[in-house]
Amino acid sequence: MGANSRQLLEHKPYSAAPLPTPAQDFPLGFFSLACEGSLPRPGANGGAAENPILIMGGKSSLCSVISTLLESAGQAKVLTASDAQSAMAMFRQQPCAVLLMNLSADAPAAQSFRLNRAGLMSDAKTVDYAVQVIVVVDRSELPLGLEMMRAGAFDCLTTDQAPQEVVSSIIGALQRRRQMLNERVYYELIERAVYQRTRDLNTTVCELEEAYRQTLWALGSALESRDVETNAHSFRVMKYSQALAVAMGIDGKALKDIEYGVFLHDIGKIGVADAILFKPGKLTEEEWAVMREHPARGRYLLSGIKFLEGGLDIVYSHHERWDGKGYPQGLSGEGIPLGARIFAVGDTLDAMTSDRPYRKALPYEEARSEILMNSGIQFDTAVVKVFRDFLDADWNRLREEAEELARSIVHRKQDSLRA
Repeated sequence: MGANSRQLLEHKPYSAAPLPTPAQDFPLGFFSLACEGSLPRPGANGGAAENPILIMGGKSSLCSVISTLLESAGQAKVLTASDAQSAMAMFRQQPCAVLLMNLSADAPAAQSFRLNRAGLMSDAKTVDYAVQVIVVVDRSELPLGLEMMRAGAFDCLTTDQAPQEVVSSIIGALQRRRQMLNERVYYELIERAVYQRTRDLNTTVCELEEAYRQTLWALGSALESRDVETNAHSFRVMKYSQALAVAMGIDGKALKDIEYGVFLHDIGKIGVADAILFKPGKLTEEEWAVMREHPARGRYLLSGIKFLEGGLDIVYSHHERWDGKGYPQGLSGEGIPLGARIFAVGDTLDAMTSDRPYRKALPYEEARSEILMNSGIQFDTAVVKVFRDFLDADWNRLREEAEELARSIVHRKQDSLRA
């Protein structure tokens, strides 16, 4: 709202600025326009052609003068509407830059515009968010103008204002529209730039995560190359644990933590002497004590690696039992990290259904019965409840996926060495 318009709405006395040239007034209904000398010349504010200005409720003589003055100044052409219905029909067909809405009592079709003023402005801004509305009211009805400005009108004029104010308000509205359109373009450019940067960042994150996984596979392969009994074991337990976790509603970072922690659960065995790790007979108490150190050793080896921090609890707690009879801390129940409780079921399933030097793999049904029987003893009852809903075919599919993944890692390493 211009300074003079604010003055009017605050009910302060108004004095029109003197005209730079002698004025010849035209009786035009709701305000008087002086001669052309008061209008800025082309190029004064950019001189670019705009969408039309729509005058609602102005007399034809007024519209003719405004049209001549604005077009000669390179501003915009003028359209007219005699009532509210035709005004909106025209606006939908030809969006306009500025709506000049005459709400004075003696304007043509005054009742139509006064009754529909709020709806007209709302509909216009729905069609074109940047349209600028200027309202013209009688000086005695300034509260009506204030109401319209609160509803979103750009400016309020009175029927007795000088030509400079009318022209200045129209040009100010056009400038405000250009500013809004430029801001929209600017923000769209920013949004596109942010989208592109985000997409590039996501690509980088995905590549980084894949590099992390390759590092994990290398670490796991280093362990399994020492222990033939656990060939592809880490991959299978990882797949089983992931499936159980997803079925329990776990996703996002928590699921990745389970993936990393489960896959590297036995990494601490790298520090166990071959004489103990591969001893064919029964371990002595001293040897068992060394073997039981591998969870703590695994946590130590992986600590400080930022992306593995979420999986350290699984590495350290993967031998705990629901009844508290596990190691190294003797945790029980929900005191055991959830990832480790999930791992316990997946690990037992794989251990029982895989070949060992001392026995052949057991059928899934037997492993299933053993796990169900130890629910609430060795295993978390909530995890077992989810486990119970899986079919043998599900575990077979996951096993095949895990072993294919293990083979692909081996082939990739062999190809890399040959290259």
